[in-house]
Amino acid sequence: MAVNNGAGAQPDKALYELRERCAKQATEWFEKEWGRSGVVNTADGQILASFENRYNPLLNTCLVLLNSPSVNTKQSPPTVFYSSDLFDLLNNETIGECWQSGAQVMRCHLRDDSFNSRDVWLAAARAVYGAVKGGAICPRKEKRVWGLSIQRWALP
Repeated sequence: MAVNNGAGAQPDKALYELRERCAKQATEWFEKEWGRSGVVNTADGQILASFENRYNPLLNTCLVLLNSPSVNTKQSPPTVFYSSDLFDLLNNETIGECWQSGAQVMRCHLRDDSFNSRDVWLAAARAVYGAVKGGAICPRKEKRVWGLSIQRWALP
């Protein structure tokens, strides 16, 4: 009969608390920057901001992926400008950003790596913060991003 003395539970509890603290800090940061709803009215339309956060134990930091598409309702038909940013919240640092208008990628980078697709950038950003989620994404070759060995992501 196995007896659980709780000795193995301490690291899990500490990690859980760090994740909870990251979520709280990310929510507070988002609400300060974007308001509770994330909807901002502009002269040309609206920005519809949302975020994902993740505590990364390898980097010992809280990472936030901000998505803030802008809808320009003054143009006919309306246009969408996509903006995504990956932040290290604890160190107050931007790790990468991606801007796309329609099908045109204007700037997508993570540190020194550039990307020609917002989808590939999002996959790489999620890989950096440790939250790769489904989809038609496959690894190509190993690449070091922000000191971590990750897979270089590409769409098939």
